[in-house]
Amino acid sequence: MTLKFNGSDAPKRVYNISGQAFVEMRNTHEYLSSLDYPLWQLYAGLVGIYSFYALLWLILMAMNWTDLIRLQYWIGAVVALGMIEKCVFFNTYDSIKKYGLSTNLLIFAHCVSCLKRTLARVLVIVASTGFGIVKPRLGPVLNKVLALGVVYFALCGLEGYFDATNTDIVDSQSEVLVKVPIIVLDAGICYWILLSLVGTMRALRVRQNNVKLALYRHFTVAILASVAISVVFLIWSLYLFNSGKCV
Repeated sequence: MTLKFNGSDAPKRVYNISGQAFVEMRNTHEYLSSLDYPLWQLYAGLVGIYSFYALLWLILMAMNWTDLIRLQYWIGAVVALGMIEKCVFFNTYDSIKKYGLSTNLLIFAHCVSCLKRTLARVLVIVASTGFGIVKPRLGPVLNKVLALGVVYFALCGLEGYFDATNTDIVDSQSEVLVKVPIIVLDAGICYWILLSLVGTMRALRVRQNNVKLALYRHFTVAILASVAISVVFLIWSLYLFNSGKCV
């Protein structure tokens, strides 16, 4: 900052004084901007929701511990990862809100998020193939599932790195390399899940196992609803990104 004073006794002389100033900008949300404050509220709510889910799942597992299969333990792991992810994201925004500084755990949060997303998709694929219901083991499908999980985690990790380091993806080619493969892979995963569900329900229908067949029908409806919601959210996000105004 530079201040200039004109002396009255020497109007033609100019005095340049250099100094330093500390500017602090706060609003009704303290240090958070109006764009980030809804995210602080969102993650605060998600922490409570995931904590409730984790407690509920733990109680249900304790009540039915004699009938548990390995898949249910992995579902509990996904819920726990989701709770950790939301806690770290909330802690990051809460630190910015209170002190104006971000924590150093943002990359860790994105890694946990990538692991949760990957594990959730792998578990849905495994469940849709009928593992533990019509198949005692996955067989050759296991290698395909593991390979898909590694690829998906790598792509999500790259996307999370750009988000955590605030790297601007201005180049359209870079944006395609990061975003499009994940979208294509998600579409392929949905197709694989639905195809596996058709085969599993066909096997249950042949065995006349009506109870498990009804459960898989509800599972199929839930998957289709999730796909529809994801498509609507994607369209809404693209519309918001292209037509949104700066806040």
